[in-house]
Amino acid sequence: MIKRKYNLKYCCDDICVFPSSTWLSGSWEKFSPSFGLTAISTYQLKVPDEDHRKDDGDPSIGTHHGEQKKKGKVFLYRLEEDTTEDGDRSEMSPLLKYHSDINFRSGVLQSSYLFTHDSLLLGSVCVNGFHLAHMKDGSHHLLFATPDGRNNSGMIHTIHILQCTPFLGLSFDAFDASPDKVFVTFSNGDVCLLVDGKATQLWKAHEYHVWTCTFNGSENVVTTGSDDCSFAIWDLRTTTAPSERNIRSHSQGVTAVKFDSFRQQLYTASYDNKIRIFDARNVQDPLRTVDVKSSIWRLKFLYKGTDVNELLVAACDGGAQLFKKINDEFIFDKGIRNGNELTYGIDAIDLLSR
Repeated sequence: MIKRKYNLKYCCDDICVFPSSTWLSGSWEKFSPSFGLTAISTYQLKVPDEDHRKDDGDPSIGTHHGEQKKKGKVFLYRLEEDTTEDGDRSEMSPLLKYHSDINFRSGVLQSSYLFTHDSLLLGSVCVNGFHLAHMKDGSHHLLFATPDGRNNSGMIHTIHILQCTPFLGLSFDAFDASPDKVFVTFSNGDVCLLVDGKATQLWKAHEYHVWTCTFNGSENVVTTGSDDCSFAIWDLRTTTAPSERNIRSHSQGVTAVKFDSFRQQLYTASYDNKIRIFDARNVQDPLRTVDVKSSIWRLKFLYKGTDVNELLVAACDGGAQLFKKINDEFIFDKGIRNGNELTYGIDAIDLLSR
């Protein structure tokens, strides 16, 4: 059952909440004023109004002026408690109230909270590159720009700009939730490692869109998943070829990869409706398969101790779904759908931890 709906201007591509129940552990007291701060990443294609074109009907000029702009923002909402009119707290339920937004002047594909010893940050991968935003003052910086970033956003403040065929930023992962080491993927099959905000490595990992990536419990090992129906494991100390590549298990694009460090298991999700669980020492054949019965876009873990106990799944036309582990198998527990709308993001927060 959907208790509340929030209608934003743009398509919602991702959501993250602070502090997420999907995080293993941590001390969040120093950032307690941000409890419940929910970041919603949005994306929208926009075409300039043809009535305002200055091309006098010239089709060659019209193609230029009619170019689609990939716009978006991160909307920040505060999680608050709603009570009955008489103040009965036994009837309280959470609600989101608009707080602010961050305008990257570019479509936002994914956002996640990152940390330094004294700062709460939001990392966001956008059409025009990778951004870091400071939650305390709202300032943000574009650390790595895609080649069409200037044309799409209208402005750039960047450390590194790629000069080549236009492509889009798609996903990222930060080792140990720190901005010190960030791995970013792109729509042309390239991937990039940012160390202390600077691009130190860039290479072609796949032939098509690299939808997803994850660190494999080590700062030197990452997994990438692609629209080419494969996933690959890379040792960042030598990237001339992947240490492992699986090209046969998925019949459609790999959209999510997650690594369980305790069991050394790699989880993949795909447009082919399946979650697959691999032993990291042998990634050619899955140990188990979970049928979600819908294309999958996001996958997150909920731990119980050191065990992955539940899976949070953003299942596109299947809605938001929760799978619970029973006798070492993941069984559908519950879910919600929003009519005919597609689900691209999912997260969870423990309200009692406040």
